[in-house]
Amino acid sequence: MLFLRGFVYFFFSFLKFTPTSNRLFVANLGDAEVVIGSYDGTKCRAECISEKHKPSFPEEKARIESAGGHVVFGRILGTLAVSRAFGDCDFKYPGNRGKAHFVSPIPYTKKVFLLLQKKTNS
Repeated sequence: MLFLRGFVYFFFSFLKFTPTSNRLFVANLGDAEVVIGSYDGTKCRAECISEKHKPSFPEEKARIESAGGHVVFGRILGTLAVSRAFGDCDFKYPGNRGKAHFVSPIPYTKKVFLLLQKKTNS
């Protein structure tokens, strides 16, 4: 079961079952977060399996600065709080007057291996 929190700009998931593994592929942009939930018979557990796209994160900040932008108060040019999204054309090349996109359209992707348990009747 998957839950989304926040404003969804982009979210994708693909679940592949094989005899040897069960894989969940996720991708997200913008404010979208992917949370997977489980229930062990007595309690529920939720785990965020996606990454946030914050301009203040070191890798994102370096990418933005190398494109000619800057991060102020944790926001791109002091305005935008996400560093990856489809829209926000004012922050994309060539409209941003930088060398490359300040806001990348390339999503974060992740592969998660799931452990599925057979339900027992008690």
